[in-house]
Amino acid sequence: MMEVMPKTTSERKIQILSIGIMAARALVSSPIWRVLSVYDRSFYCIDDAENIICVALNGIGRGPFTLLCSGNERFPAEILKSIKHFTLAGGRFVAEGADLILDLTNASTWEESLLDLREDQRDWLEIDLAWLTHRASLSAPQESLSWLIPDFLFGCGGDLREKNKRISSLLHERVSRVTKNIAKDFAMTGRARGLDQLIGLGYGLTPSGDDFLAGVVMGFHKMQKHRQAILLARHLYSKAQGKTTTISLAFYRALADGRVAEPYLLFLDMIGRKEPAQREHLFNRLTHFGGTSGWDTLAGIVFGISTVQQSFKQSNEHLPERVC
Repeated sequence: MMEVMPKTTSERKIQILSIGIMAARALVSSPIWRVLSVYDRSFYCIDDAENIICVALNGIGRGPFTLLCSGNERFPAEILKSIKHFTLAGGRFVAEGADLILDLTNASTWEESLLDLREDQRDWLEIDLAWLTHRASLSAPQESLSWLIPDFLFGCGGDLREKNKRISSLLHERVSRVTKNIAKDFAMTGRARGLDQLIGLGYGLTPSGDDFLAGVVMGFHKMQKHRQAILLARHLYSKAQGKTTTISLAFYRALADGRVAEPYLLFLDMIGRKEPAQREHLFNRLTHFGGTSGWDTLAGIVFGISTVQQSFKQSNEHLPERVC
């Protein structure tokens, strides 16, 4: 709950936000956190080790480094604009000047992981992938990487320049070129080499290339390739140093620990499990992330799943040769 309390006899008031949900190890051990960026319903802080926390209102949803407030009111924007740092002390996150205090004492900890995903039912996964292809063809923004989903699944994407004559076609072509032989390499070596070429590609708080790569890691986890997913995430985090935004780098770090925002976990757990009643709701929740971030991540998820599927197929095709 948000509580407004008078301070001494002056007219200044202290805003106290009660944190309801706290991400696992979100605050680490840093006593000082600098304000990085401020939005209507959330703000980001960073410490000297470039750990990130996101303080958000309840409608944002749980995440790998989110401190989720128990109320739904807007943040005091006029206060946040003037705050440069917070101090962690005695279970409270106190802004400089003490105009804003985040109370952490009753917060529960959220620790769900991609490693906890259930195995899917393969027949239903095929149905859901076809449905995703159809939904992307109807709704995906032209600049998003979800325009590549038919190509990832069926190799029938067509001429990208004819579909989209804007500058985003260059992004599509780069992603298409980099991913072309990944499935074959994965089938032979169990590794997805070359994907780090997409780190930092695009614009925004989290560039499209980073969102796509996060989706690939999620797709591997969905197909129970947890070891390969963790190795890829760690490799991407290592390669991303100095090549992308601070927020993207924090997401890579969380991915290497198997952690993503709750809407992605729910969506991944739903597809392939004969639960069509939840599809539209979770699909809409996922694709409303940022400008095109959700769509770009979705494209990566589909690519990750299809890469593992193709490796299964190629292994089965070569099995008779090995037997003989």
